[in-house]
Amino acid sequence: MTFVLVRLALDQMKSGQILEIRLRGAEPRRNIPLTAQEQGHEVISINDLENGESIMLLRRG
Repeated sequence: MTFVLVRLALDQMKSGQILEIRLRGAEPRRNIPLTAQEQGHEVISINDLENGESIMLLRRG
């Protein structure tokens, strides 16, 4: 479900724009970057926080 929300946000963006995503849990942390790259987007960074969340910056392809 998380990638569905990410995909909806990406669909509203122009190529080259950057989306900041807050991820909770191991599964989205693992799967969203892979799926995004498969769809032609660029993972700029992923920062893991002490509370178990991650912040990902994603550039729309």
